[in-house]
Amino acid sequence: MKISKVAATISLAVAIFVADRLLKILFYQYFPQKRLSLIGDFFSLEFFSNRGIAFSLPLPLPLTIVLSVIIILILILTAIIAWQRKKYYLLGPVIFLLFGAISNYWDRIRWGLVVDYFNLQYFTAFNLADLMITAGLLGLLAVMMKKEQKQ
Repeated sequence: MKISKVAATISLAVAIFVADRLLKILFYQYFPQKRLSLIGDFFSLEFFSNRGIAFSLPLPLPLTIVLSVIIILILILTAIIAWQRKKYYLLGPVIFLLFGAISNYWDRIRWGLVVDYFNLQYFTAFNLADLMITAGLLGLLAVMMKKEQKQ
């Protein structure tokens, strides 16, 4: 990944981060009781409070905050090391993970919960930060698989 691609990736991550923050504020403060069906009952926009970790698994808030800080610090350190070693191909996935983690961490600090607003019937409620985390993890998996194929 060239530096121009890194800049584009950072720009995209920032744009998604800002969109996520705005949607969270809208649903938390202005539309907590509203529901907007996008595809019938299958996919809708509505407010969900997630007091746990991934997939609403229960974990006390103080422990969730401590784990979030540790993960964010590890991601920052990983990004710095990847940059210094010119392993730019790692930066895209790590940046997406980092911005997704920061957005959900911000929710926990501000409201004591994570705001989810996409509701996928029969699956879960999630937000753009969750999608960024998923994309980052899939990106890291793809990098690892590609590296393994070369060996």
